[in-house]
Amino acid sequence: MLSSNAKKLVAVALHYDRSIDNAPKIVASGYGTIASQITSIAKKCNIPIESDKELANMLALCEVNSYIPAPAFAAVAQILATIDKYKKK
Repeated sequence: MLSSNAKKLVAVALHYDRSIDNAPKIVASGYGTIASQITSIAKKCNIPIESDKELANMLALCEVNSYIPAPAFAAVAQILATIDKYKKK
């Protein structure tokens, strides 16, 4: 997830393996330079990037290595469904 505005860039990286995880897990999060590094790594690794300011800001408040909070489930599920469609093409 990525959020960009005049004040701060925010990035959150998620990992989800349906076979072992109960929910997506936050594996990296940061603002400014850290957010830029997260985004750069994702691009280099061909990891899909979704831009959602509200969701990125919500997830950035959570601790790294924690599961996403329940209020984020629907939005993240929608993003994962989009990524699954992308991978199948």
